[in-house]
Amino acid sequence: MLKELYFVPEIMERYRCKSKDTARRYMRQMGAKGSPLFVTEEMINSWEMSKRAPLPEVRRRPVGSAMKIPRR
Repeated sequence: MLKELYFVPEIMERYRCKSKDTARRYMRQMGAKGSPLFVTEEMINSWEMSKRAPLPEVRRRPVGSAMKIPRR
């Protein structure tokens, strides 16, 4: 089965770019080469995943066995 290809106008619409230059820059970051520029859905997904920030690690306090009541 053939993969669906996305060209500059589709990338402009998807990312709401106002200029073609911005869409072309995004496509080159995704790994597009050649003329005309095109990207596949897999290239877009991998690029989007690389742009996401990793989740911070959650540090948990150790839970003691007995509850301590502070002095007044």
